[in-house]
Amino acid sequence: MDSCSAVAPVLETTVCRVFDGFIHTLVRPHEIELCGSGGCYLLASVGMRGAVDGVMSIVAPVELCAELAAAQIGACRCAADVGALAVSVLAEIAGMSAGCVATILEPVEMTWLTPPAVTDASSHEWDVLRMARHAALLDIAGRQVLVSADVAER
Repeated sequence: MDSCSAVAPVLETTVCRVFDGFIHTLVRPHEIELCGSGGCYLLASVGMRGAVDGVMSIVAPVELCAELAAAQIGACRCAADVGALAVSVLAEIAGMSAGCVATILEPVEMTWLTPPAVTDASSHEWDVLRMARHAALLDIAGRQVLVSADVAER
């Protein structure tokens, strides 16, 4: 595995590229209203075990995730469906990003990933993850997205 100093740039570049794959079709739908959303941000975490051990997390605005979901399915007709799809989109982005990060950090040995867990994020969780050993603040479609990784060499 590369030295720990390589983790932050790999994390930042990889997550930006995965978001870019979703954003190329992004058209901001008008007035997406999310029913039952408890927070302004979603937190997706993926555990890694094997050649790369640790957890990678992404904190993204619910509004951005909803817009990405709406872009994937076309016109949004049901706000509740868009809310569920927003969670699904962030889970997909987190899973793909974690797989890419693990492969870049250790291309030979195998790393197993847990399914992404997505929850509402509080400002406290944002602050804690911002202070992680490997964290980056990204500008994705004009919004702040926080990525962090707590990974260790095997």
